[in-house]
Amino acid sequence: MVRATGVRPTGVIVRPGTEAVSRVAVAARWSRPGAVRPVDAPALGSPADVGAWVAGLAAARQS
Repeated sequence: MVRATGVRPTGVIVRPGTEAVSRVAVAARWSRPGAVRPVDAPALGSPADVGAWVAGLAAARQS
């Protein structure tokens, strides 16, 4: 599991098929735990570096 540094887990478990809300600068969805790509690292920091994350994406993935 990937967690942003400095963020404490809430203890809330989100189960597949249930609705969840996130209050973060950047949100991404991965197909499975551990599927985080190296290009996503700037988006996982606290605070997230949105500019670096978008700049690292291929043009087709920026929209």
